Amino acid sequence: MRILISSRNTLIPAGLRQTLSGSRHHVQAHYFQSIEQLIAKSILERTDAVVLDKSAADVFTFEELLELRKRLPKVKILMLSTMEYLDFIQRCFTTGIEGYLTYDCSPEEIDEALEVMGRGGQFFCQKILTRLLPRLSAPANVQGRSLTDREREIASLIAEGKTNKQIGEVLCISPHTVHTHRKSLMKKLQVSSAREIALYMLAQQ
Repeated sequence: MRILISSRNTLIPAGLRQTLSGSRHHVQAHYFQSIEQLIAKSILERTDAVVLDKSAADVFTFEELLELRKRLPKVKILMLSTMEYLDFIQRCFTTGIEGYLTYDCSPEEIDEALEVMGRGGQFFCQKILTRLLPRLSAPANVQGRSLTDREREIASLIAEGKTNKQIGEVLCISPHTVHTHRKSLMKKLQVSSAREIALYMLAQQ
């Protein structure tokens, strides 16, 4: 995937490029000045996904995201910010922006976000989901599906934001076994991300 990281802060792109240095993705950095410049750069680099650093309220406004989506409908959008923009984050979630991470998310969540987005799914990090879930209703496609006790146990731990390694330690099984359970769980629920598993668990409460 060809990724363009755009920010007014040079530290954010540098840190993300370092984090993704060992990945299969081709990463470029861009100093944000205007949405028109970003669109032109994205076209020039044949970008598949943009990572946008919302460092202030007037940076990457919702209107600018809509313009980006209108002009480059095939480019996936991954937002990055603090939790102070929760209303904005919720608008991104409900309108189908592909991803949203906080500055303190783990490298594993960054990898998962890009993987899910690459498959056409939506990924919002666990910290954001914890704040958003009380505001949201579970989607119809995950309601009414039953899980085994083990699947429910793993789904609950995934919804809490635990990694495969952490779940393995809790359940005394290997991370590989957890990964296998996670894939089976997603197939059974017909979902593609930890976010949707969390929504499923919300619907069961």
